[in-house]
Amino acid sequence: MSSTSVDLGFFDDDFDPWELESRHFPSKIGGKPAWLDLKHLPAPTELQCPHCSSPLTFLMQMYSPDNCSPTAFHRTIFLFLCTTSTCWSHSTPPLLVLRSQLARDNPYYPSQSPEDTASWRPDIVVGRDCPVC
Repeated sequence: MSSTSVDLGFFDDDFDPWELESRHFPSKIGGKPAWLDLKHLPAPTELQCPHCSSPLTFLMQMYSPDNCSPTAFHRTIFLFLCTTSTCWSHSTPPLLVLRSQLARDNPYYPSQSPEDTASWRPDIVVGRDCPVC
C-alpha cells in the first residue's frame, strides 16, 4: 500500500496590513495583488476577460519559491477570474494564472530573509505607475 501526502492551507484573517505587502512575500486571498517583480507588471489589457473584456478579479496569490531553480528563488503564482456568469459557459474558462519569479540576487529585494516587522525596508514598494493596483 502506498501513502500520499497532502498539504492543506487555511485562511487566516489575523494579520497586520504590512504583512500583505510585496516586501514580505505574502500568500493571500482577495484584495489587491502584492506583485513580486516591481517593474514588470501586467498591462490592464492582459487582465481582461477573453470573453467579455471586463477586468478580471484578483482571487489569490501563492508564494511558492523553487529551491531547485536559481531563477525562481522568489516565485509567486497569481490567479485572476471573471465574475460574469455567462463567461463560464465557454469551452475555455475565464481564468488567468500568472507566474512571477526572481533570483535570490535581484534589483528589488535583499538576499536575506525579511524581518517580521512593519519597519523592515519600507522603501520597497510597488511603483506609483502600477496600472492595475
